[in-house]
Parts: sequence; C-alpha cells; structure tokens
Amino acid sequence: MSNFLERVNEVTQGTLVGVAMTLAREVGIFEILAKTDYPLTSNQVAVAGGLKERYVRELLGCLSTAKLVQISETENGDFQYSLEDGTEEALNGRPGAFLGFCSVMASVFDSVKDCIYKDGPISLRYTDQLQEVLDRKSRINAPGIAKIFLEQIPDLKTKLEEGIDVIEFGSGKGRLCATLAQQFPNSRFVASEAVPDLVQANKDRWAHIPNLTFSLDDLCGIPEVPDKYYDWVFCCDVIHDLPDPVAALQGIKRMLRQPNGLLTFIDVSTSGSPLVDRGDMTVASYYALGTFFCIPESYQRHDSLALGPCSGRQRIASLAQKAGFQVYDSISENKNPSQSIQVSMDVDVSQTSPLSMILDLE
Repeated sequence: MSNFLERVNEVTQGTLVGVAMTLAREVGIFEILAKTDYPLTSNQVAVAGGLKERYVRELLGCLSTAKLVQISETENGDFQYSLEDGTEEALNGRPGAFLGFCSVMASVFDSVKDCIYKDGPISLRYTDQLQEVLDRKSRINAPGIAKIFLEQIPDLKTKLEEGIDVIEFGSGKGRLCATLAQQFPNSRFVASEAVPDLVQANKDRWAHIPNLTFSLDDLCGIPEVPDKYYDWVFCCDVIHDLPDPVAALQGIKRMLRQPNGLLTFIDVSTSGSPLVDRGDMTVASYYALGTFFCIPESYQRHDSLALGPCSGRQRIASLAQKAGFQVYDSISENKNPSQSIQVSMDVDVSQTSPLSMILDLE
C-alpha cells in the first residue's frame, strides 16, 4: 500500500473514531464510567444515563476496539467497560475541550461547503453552538491565560491591584474577563463583543461582578476619536478572525491611554508554511478548524484578509508593525511548538503604544 493510502486510512479511521468519541462524551458515557470504581456493562451504562442500550453498546464497541475504553469479559460472556487512570483528567482538559469542535464542524459542513464554491456565500458567522464549545475551552484555559498575562507582562499585576481601565475584545461568553475582574476588584473591566445577543447574555450571566461591564463594538470600526481610553486592551484568538486586522490594531492603538497604555493578544503560533509544518498533526488540525470556522468568520467582505489560525507568527508580527507598533521577538524557554507558550513579543519600551503578543500553539 502506498504511503498516501496508508495516511488516508489512518486519518479517516481516526476521524470516524473521533466523531464517535465526541458523541459518547456528549451523551455522558465517559462521565458515567468515570464515576464508578468497577467495570460496567453496556446495559448498566445505558440505565445510568437514560440511554438506549443498543446505541451505547455500539459506541462502547467502537471505543474499546480503538483502545480508548478498557474492556473485559465476565464468566457469563458479558462485556464490561471501564476507563484507565487519567482518562477523566484528559477529557476535562485541553484534549477533551477540542472534541467539541467535531460536532460543530458536522453541523456547519454543508454551509461551509457552499462558501467554498465561487458562486456561493463568502462567510459564515460563529454559531451559538460554537460559542458554547469555545466557552467550554475557556473554562479550562482562562485561569492559565490569566496567570500567563500576570507573569509575562511587567508590572501588570501591580497596576491591576491599584486600579486601571481594561477592555477585552472578542470576549465570547466573557469567562476570561470575568476571571480577571474577580481577581482584581479595584480595576474596571469591559467585556466587548460584536454580537448583540452575546453581549446581552453576558450581562445576565456576569451581573454579580460589580467591576465588569459590557460593550457592543465593531473592532474593525473603532472611531477616530474613541469615546473612552484604556490602560490595557487584550484579546485571545481574535486577530486572525478579523476581516481587517490592521484596521483593528490601528483602532486599538487609538484607544490606548498614553503614554503607558498596553495591548496584549494571544494567538496561534505556527511557521506559516504547510511545508515546514508537514507531518505536525496539531498544526493540521488548526488548518481544519480554520477551514470550518476562522476563514468563514473573517471572510466578511470580498477584500477580507482572512488570515486563518496558521498564518504564522511572523506575519502577525508584521501586521502589528504595519499598524504602528514596533515589535521585538523574544523566544521563551519552551521551544516545543506543540506546547503552550512559544513566543512573547513586546514593543520597544521607548514607544508610546506598547504591544505584547503571546502566540500560543495549544
């Protein structure tokens, strides 16, 4: 068999099992197995979850064959299923969060396919289902990202403790902004989004946090003279989703309170070249996510830049420079491109509009 056919089989089989694994997780099969200290039959799992046994049996057959679930046989010939140590931790961490994208990709498959054709629509905005998956991911990542900000940005913690004005653009369901607002009650936080329903939902969700307010903004259309200025602006996985990232960065620059206002953003870090990244399935996964979510979201106009998540750290840095920021590149100690912090970029301290870029390949 040729290498191509071997890879096709490997990727196709992995995709099929991955979708089955996503379904099993969403109907609670993994949670049921994790809560027991002894193996369960498919019927016991079905009863515990209010599920149809025949479907449960088929899913467990898939997962046990793929060695994702442990399987044993009783003296009566019944199969019993259990999880190996560490499975629950993995599913509640970053790998589990990414599983949620499978079902969303399936739900928008036909819509994205229509976008690809020359005579089809050019964009597809983020769906409520995707926002739920992103919030699930944020629930896992928010504490770590907050810690990264405080460790990577000089004097930020002191300033937040004393009290400054902060805004997060593209806040999604607001979890990261809420995390920081609760940690630093003397500072004033704004969670900004471009979707009216999302802004209203965040107002209802986080109403108990007194120093957190909410704003509806078009990041690519910041006024020449902003209504308000901020000491710190931040966003996560947003820049590559914008139709005009340079205009957005220029707009943010106008919003920074001089002379010490700071912009920080986190984005995905790749080489920017599928040739260089060839064989890295993490990067390949980001190209897939880009196809289904990031390109459709950012391709809002025919002249949209539509960066995608794999445009590369150098290109993102060059866009920041084009927007008026002077950036220097400081590689962190962790140089494994598939692990968290790879690159931290900060503006020359002599400049009046500092920029901190933390590019993160998750």
